[in-house]
Amino acid sequence: MHSERIKKEINQLIASIEGVVSVYFKNTADKYIFKYNENELFNAASLMKIIVGLELLLRIEKGEIAEDSNIEIKNSFKSKSNKSQFKLLVECDSEKELYDRIGTEVCVIELLELMITKSSNLATNNLFALIDNGNSISQLLTSLKMRNTQIVRGVEDQKAFDAGIINYTTAEDVFKLFEFINEGVSTGNKYILTLNEILKRQEHNSIIPQLLPVRLRIAHKTGTIKSIIHDAGIISSDDGINYILVILSKNLVDVKKAIPVFTKISALFYKFVIENRVNHILK
Repeated sequence: MHSERIKKEINQLIASIEGVVSVYFKNTADKYIFKYNENELFNAASLMKIIVGLELLLRIEKGEIAEDSNIEIKNSFKSKSNKSQFKLLVECDSEKELYDRIGTEVCVIELLELMITKSSNLATNNLFALIDNGNSISQLLTSLKMRNTQIVRGVEDQKAFDAGIINYTTAEDVFKLFEFINEGVSTGNKYILTLNEILKRQEHNSIIPQLLPVRLRIAHKTGTIKSIIHDAGIISSDDGINYILVILSKNLVDVKKAIPVFTKISALFYKFVIENRVNHILK
């Protein structure tokens, strides 16, 4: 598939969506990049959980946190708005079982698994409380050159949200995050490999993976808040496929109609990668 054709077809799909969409794609084999609205700011939603997980693992790598350490599960957190306490509601969380373990100690790696694969809000806020000291998260974002990203609080902090204190990012910055993970995998970094393996066990698979062959390894994370739907990750295979795809959206008029369009965008990029591989071999 020619690059101009993929641009035309992806742009047509994006135009069919009522809402704001950003897309960032890079095929590592030929370095081809497709960008659409890549610097638009979006609520990071659950994509912020990747940053929390990465910061946790980097702290473990530095020896600041023990890999087998346990923390007590709490459901009382300080709002970033006024320091008042708030609790998470089990009915608003995609993972329920951790609530039965409030008051007990759980290994940080298990919490990381729950935060990524099941998108547990309770695991997220407990881990965020653990790593939220000093300016280490902002330093991490700076080191990744994620200049248009802010991660300053946990999830479901309504008072902070009302005060305009939100986590935000762009498609380009999310791409930089996954590019860092991809490079860490290629160099065999133990902790990045751990994060990548957990991302591959993601249980929310209705967008990027939906129309793709099961043989592919898809290390990705989704994020959903009402009219917001995100999915981003690394798609790879044993025979050399390797590309990064980021799809962010907001102000969606009809979420149910948007999801199939996003799955088609994912499938088109996969088709583009496959056809270009075949053309390269034939040359």
